[in-house]
Amino acid sequence: LGETYCQPLPTPLLETLNLEQGKWLRVSDLATEFRRMPDLDIDSKSIKAFASLGRCSVGVGLYMAGAIDQLRHGEAAAKVVRQKNRFSVLGRLEAGFFYLLNETYVVPHQFYCWWRLARAGQPSSPSKVASSPAMPSVQNLEVDGCGVLPKAELLQAKREWLPHQRRSFRWMVYREAVRDLFVCESAASKPTGLDNLDLEWKMDKAFDLRGGVLCDPVGSGKTATVLGLVQSDTCTAHENWD
Repeated sequence: LGETYCQPLPTPLLETLNLEQGKWLRVSDLATEFRRMPDLDIDSKSIKAFASLGRCSVGVGLYMAGAIDQLRHGEAAAKVVRQKNRFSVLGRLEAGFFYLLNETYVVPHQFYCWWRLARAGQPSSPSKVASSPAMPSVQNLEVDGCGVLPKAELLQAKREWLPHQRRSFRWMVYREAVRDLFVCESAASKPTGLDNLDLEWKMDKAFDLRGGVLCDPVGSGKTATVLGLVQSDTCTAHENWD
């Protein structure tokens, strides 16, 4: 991931420290800008089945499906190898997919990932990844649903549906039919073995959002409205129902 070389200490400093010889290493020479990681294919049905189990994170699901290598718990994600005066930082970049998706329990619709070597605690700069692919635009969430699906109507019931129940029904049909996008960013870092130098990952994730929460006031007939939604999805004949 990066390499640098030791330099001999200047003579005045050696004399001050009462040393015969010595070398110094500038850790900042190993720092890199963000670099794009290879795309990870999670489109196959088997991978999505494992990653959508619900009882495990997407990171664990991808490992179980064979999409990412075994993490070899106990082995560091990065390490430093010294060969005479040369210091090299080696790392397993694929581990970043696990660390970034281990706290995610819904398969992202789309995501991009980057890595870099940086001093611990150094903030990321948006300008450094300005050339990255653009995430899909976030759609505006419709609130009351009126006019979105004017042909969506509740099935006939023994009691006349109230106007706000028809409105809520159309909104629920709309929320089940469309896919809005929620975009967020996550980050992870692991030490490399050199003081104040970390291997960092950054990921932009976009999720499909469907459904919603019906929050009409108490006593407004939410239960009946939801039952009407279930009935409209499962009943092919227009029958009267209680």
